[in-house]
Parts: sequence; C-alpha cells; structure tokens
Amino acid sequence: MSRKNKLNKQTVIGIVCLLLAALIIFIIVPVVTGAIKTSTQVVRVSKTISVGQEITKENTEVVEVSGYNLPGNIIKSQDEATGKFVTARLEPGDYILDTKVVTNMISSGNYMSALDGNKRIVSVSIKDLASGISGKLQAGDIVSVMNNAEAVNNRGTIYKELKYVKVLAVTTGNGIDVSGEAISGEDKLPATITMLVNENQAQLLAGLEKNGNIYFTLIYRGDQAKANEFLKTQDDYFTNNGNI
Repeated sequence: MSRKNKLNKQTVIGIVCLLLAALIIFIIVPVVTGAIKTSTQVVRVSKTISVGQEITKENTEVVEVSGYNLPGNIIKSQDEATGKFVTARLEPGDYILDTKVVTNMISSGNYMSALDGNKRIVSVSIKDLASGISGKLQAGDIVSVMNNAEAVNNRGTIYKELKYVKVLAVTTGNGIDVSGEAISGEDKLPATITMLVNENQAQLLAGLEKNGNIYFTLIYRGDQAKANEFLKTQDDYFTNNGNI
C-alpha cells in the first residue's frame, strides 16, 4: 500500500472516530442522562407484607425515584395498591408490581397461599344438590354448617363451632372450581366445598364428613368487611369460653 493511500485510510478512520465521538457526546450522553435524571413516584414497601396480606397505607410509602429502567408494570399510585393482596412475600424497600397483587385472594384462586399458620383448609362432600344450596354457593360466602344425621324433633343439629365459616371454593367432581353460575350438565354439579377453618373446626368437619350428613345454609354474601365481622364473631367463640 502506498504512503498516500495509507494516509487517506487513516484520515477516513480519524473522521469516523470524530463523528462517533460527537454522536456519543452530543446525542447519546444527553439522552441517557436526561432519562436517568427524569424522576417518577412509585409505591414502595415500608413494612414486611406476607403472602395473602392486604396492602395498606401503613405498610407502604410513596417515593420519588429515577424513571430510568423501571419495570413497566410497577405500581405508581398508593390508591391503586391499597386494598389489594400480595401473592408473594414483600420486604421493606421492594417495589410493588401488578403481577404480584390480586384484588381478592379467594376469587383469584390463590386461597392456598393465604394460610398464616393459624388457619387450615378443609374440604367436605356435598351429599346432594339441596345440601349445597342448589349449587349456588360461591367463594367468599359465609355459611353455617348443620348435621341432618343427628336430627332431634325433626330439627337438624347446629354447631356453634361452625356457625360462621368462610367458603374458599366450590368444586365439581372433576376438580373444576365453580362460581355459582347456572348448572348446565351433570359434570358441572358441585361435589365438594372447601372452607377456611381452625383446628377445632377441621376436626369436627372431618367427623361429620365420615359419620354425619352435612347441610349448608348461607349466612352472608357481599362486602368483605362485613363478612369479616361474622368471622371475627366465630373466632371470638373459641376465645370467650364458647359464647357466641
């Protein structure tokens, strides 16, 4: 290669390098710097939130952070997060992603993750259509459990331990959870009801499943806060010497 050609090649390379440097200095760097400096408000966990626990303004905080490289599904409004439930344990400093929260642990199918060590989940069979309120029970209902196998004076037995119980799921014989919709075939008939109970209630239900004839009555369906009042009354029974 001649000296002239070599100088021309070096000149071209030098020009290209200068252009790249100018591109980085005057375009790329300002864009990246601007993105990093752009701030936004996000919701951040301030106290540990366990699986199934409700998000509140007491366990979260709103902070201003750089908007650069934030996940697209991060929750930025405390009002949007408050009242929802987490499906994964969140520690202080964690951001809240919409993929880790649900509006209702029961209806979302996450009720198995709602256990806190104090309660347990148990299922019992529905003996016939009438015993299960004609297939109209839904997740979240508050029911009372009776026993028709111990009828006295033509009255079924009512247990104070099972006066207010939360339904977690109503399931068909092939394992499909239903939601109280009209029944269109034999394969969609409810076969079991799954409930959230304590140890005492679980023992009683297990005995009734084997030797009794379980019959359900619907107590309440609606606002969760009101439903929780019934459940608190039931919990109080076990801590107030059997008074309810």
